Amino acid sequence: MLGLKKGTCVSNEGGVGRELTERLPTTSLVDESCKYGRDGDKEEIVKFLLSDIDSGNQAPIISIVGLGGMGKTTLAQLVYNDHRMQQHFELKTWVYVSEPFD
Repeated sequence: MLGLKKGTCVSNEGGVGRELTERLPTTSLVDESCKYGRDGDKEEIVKFLLSDIDSGNQAPIISIVGLGGMGKTTLAQLVYNDHRMQQHFELKTWVYVSEPFD
């Protein structure tokens, strides 16, 4: 559920086990069935990115933050796969960072 899978029991203190969850690696592919109420957010980000590019500036960095399961990855996938982004960027890449990033 929510892209998580159960891990192994890492603690058994007091007879109570604790299970870890691991995030599954993401890809740039979007599952259209998971798209709920993100059209406005996607449009806002795409327009912001394209307006900055059209003005001759370098593409900005946008952070998408929130609690797990809120749709951050889906929103990023929707922006990444938008046809207008395909037209404006010669090269694109999707990077999955599996460890905390410094």
